[in-house]
Amino acid sequence: MTMIDNQIVNTINTAEPIAAPAVTPTLAPPLRADSTLVAAVGAFDEYMVRKGFSENTIKAFRNDLKIVQDFLGSDTRLHQVNTQHLHDFLDWLQHSRGKPCSAKSLARRITTIKVFFGWLHGIGVIGTDPADPVVQQPARTPLPVILGDPEIDHLISTAQAYLSDEAKPDARPYLLINLLLETGMKKAECARLLISDVDLSGADAVEITVRYPDERHAHKNRSMSLAGELAPIVQQYLEQYKPENFLFECTPRNLEYVLDEVGRKAEIHHTQVGFETLRFNFRGVGASTGEYDEGKGECDDARVALDYLLSVQPHAREVLLAGFSFGSVVGLRVGCADERVQRLIAIGAPARLSTLEFLQACTKPKLFVHGELDEIAPLAPLEDILQQLPATTNYQLVRIANAGHFFDDQANELMTAIREFAA
Repeated sequence: MTMIDNQIVNTINTAEPIAAPAVTPTLAPPLRADSTLVAAVGAFDEYMVRKGFSENTIKAFRNDLKIVQDFLGSDTRLHQVNTQHLHDFLDWLQHSRGKPCSAKSLARRITTIKVFFGWLHGIGVIGTDPADPVVQQPARTPLPVILGDPEIDHLISTAQAYLSDEAKPDARPYLLINLLLETGMKKAECARLLISDVDLSGADAVEITVRYPDERHAHKNRSMSLAGELAPIVQQYLEQYKPENFLFECTPRNLEYVLDEVGRKAEIHHTQVGFETLRFNFRGVGASTGEYDEGKGECDDARVALDYLLSVQPHAREVLLAGFSFGSVVGLRVGCADERVQRLIAIGAPARLSTLEFLQACTKPKLFVHGELDEIAPLAPLEDILQQLPATTNYQLVRIANAGHFFDDQANELMTAIREFAA
């Protein structure tokens, strides 16, 4: 789900239609059930600005609501809009508008109408929310096609052949592929690497440091080790390309071209060789098979993901396992029992719906971050459980003021708490 979708859905889920006394006086002119759609959209625009919605979110809402007005008519009265009209609108988007409507765009536009009409209903302008029966259709991003071990071996061999090419030896393909296989870094991270981020002084390893210029992303800064035998390859690359600032002085797209060329030479045809990251869903979620298993099978899922990550990062200096909501309970259960995990973070842990007795014997450092206004996983039951734990359980609880379950307007406070714990 995109950041826009998260903000939209959270507006519904966190009891944000705001009570009428707090909002109605600021509506100018006052809205009524017989107000026009265009008037309501204008008032909603003012509401978004007052609430501090991000610029991108406001722009997306505006564009989507303009399309709604094009279909329903700007002068349509609010009380005239019913659920069938909205279903007709969605059908028109997909089949009759004459413009493509991807699954992601459809999901966002459904969320837009649900938030807009939910807001009107919440402040008492309309008696019934016509969008409430409309079913959300979340866009599902297909899982990446990954390479098997034989294909990876062949890819490395193909890249290695570039090193000794008689016509034009080239160290870049071999360096790039090994860099990705050993670190799993993202494309943007790779493109931002500076020469100074590569430390060749160690006898047994090459140290790579990933740095984010924006302080908000400082928690993503990290150092990783490459096999020591890659040091001569790095030196060969530096001598060949003579970069002055960035390690790879080309665009991220050019790095994709390098990977694609090696993939084609390695005769890997079923997928394009490129940058990928690990994404995993619990069983029965997204494209994952199986069914919800009340946390038992989901713990197995988390262990499989942990096994995989450590298989590609066997020299990781520390493993910090973090989870949100239901995932936080799974993470705590798995992380407390697995000796490979050193620290744990639980965000919005639903204590009233979970059995957390296993925390009694868990002495690993744990951070609990919780919104004081969390209506889905109330704070009080978690406080009761934590207060009963012995001092040896080594935990800290950070309460975020005015935050609901999804930390709509408190993302910075949430990240600050995580960053301080993870430092």
